[in-house]
Amino acid sequence: TAGLGAAPCCAVGLGAILIGVDYSAPPVRWSYCGYGEAAQGVAVGIFLPAFAHCVSGGPVASLPIKRMFLLAIVLALGNIATALPDEEADAEFDKLSFVVRHGRQVASRVLYTGF
Repeated sequence: TAGLGAAPCCAVGLGAILIGVDYSAPPVRWSYCGYGEAAQGVAVGIFLPAFAHCVSGGPVASLPIKRMFLLAIVLALGNIATALPDEEADAEFDKLSFVVRHGRQVASRVLYTGF
């Protein structure tokens, strides 16, 4: 099985960059509208590994899709963990992080149990 080729590789890389920029930059600002955790998980856990696999010439069939989704979940949870100490400042500046939307108790429970 052949690698993806230059155009799809560029599209995957561009997707990662756009999600990353849109994480906090207007007009999208994923982190301010409640999707920051998911955006970070998808950009860093799925798009960047796919891009690295693509540019290294890896065949599409060998993309570790299940592992990439698990990585995306771990990264989203990491985003929640690092947002815990920022709850007050995030709320003050209208950043709708998971912690701001659901509170410390729910966020902590999600971190420790996954639910």
